[in-house]
Amino acid sequence: MAILTTRLFDSGSGHHWTTVITAAILTGSTRIQAIRDKHTRLGTGIPIEWFVLPNSQVLASEAVFSNLKILEITIDAVIITPQSYESLNKALYSWLGAIGTKVEHLELRFRDTGYRRNPWADKYWIERIKLPAKKIFPKLKHLSLENLDLSLDTLTGFLMNAADTLEWLGLHICDLENEKEDWLSFLEFSKGKLKTLRHLAMYISRPNEQAEEFLLPDIVVVDGWNSPRTRCYVKTPKNPFESSNGDVNILADRRGFETLKILDEELEINKDADSFWESMTDGFWKNDRVVNWGGFRSMQLSL
Repeated sequence: MAILTTRLFDSGSGHHWTTVITAAILTGSTRIQAIRDKHTRLGTGIPIEWFVLPNSQVLASEAVFSNLKILEITIDAVIITPQSYESLNKALYSWLGAIGTKVEHLELRFRDTGYRRNPWADKYWIERIKLPAKKIFPKLKHLSLENLDLSLDTLTGFLMNAADTLEWLGLHICDLENEKEDWLSFLEFSKGKLKTLRHLAMYISRPNEQAEEFLLPDIVVVDGWNSPRTRCYVKTPKNPFESSNGDVNILADRRGFETLKILDEELEINKDADSFWESMTDGFWKNDRVVNWGGFRSMQLSL
């Protein structure tokens, strides 16, 4: 299998990526089955503006990468105007659609360049990074998404297009608009619609704007996805963090929590978000409820 590997060490121009992709197109070879962008801590992702290509180059990419089965890329998030986000998203998914007809393994990462801390940029973040509504990966089996802000409808719509083929799904540091309710709805959707799935990993436990109230756990399915007793590993992190106002959050002192749960039973018994996450974590998710101190529980009283 012919593999293209890019390493982006430049300051953001995407020079190495451009060089490698251009060279591949010039060869005219259709033997390439994998593109792997080896993003490193010292490197940068592909500037999203790179995907604004003339139609001739999109067609050339479609021809050369017609047998592509593996695609792993990191894309840089940038500040853009509200007027340009639609065209950039359209350009990105036009290129991915052109080369994606045989892709079975997709890893799509958006690199946080710090712009999310800009109040002006944050207003357009969800609009700026979208998943396409139409089906552009008809043979998708393995999907990993990292560092995306999503709506529930966008995510489930994208996954419905792969519902007959998808076997492996990983969500890393992805945010939904209403975390408690939307992640519960996502689990209900996945159990009901993603019948070919064998592995699900949701790495969603991390500090966020709502961390002073609650902290959702990571959930990794262990086995039995298509059985009525799907076992999943539930875990909250051990790493300390601070609250948004700079004060040490009480969750910073916790040692973490982990357990095994039967997902189907939890979904059946707990119909609202609060009771579901309360049961899934045995109470280790609310800031004002339980803090784990070195292996034993310390109850907090609110007077």
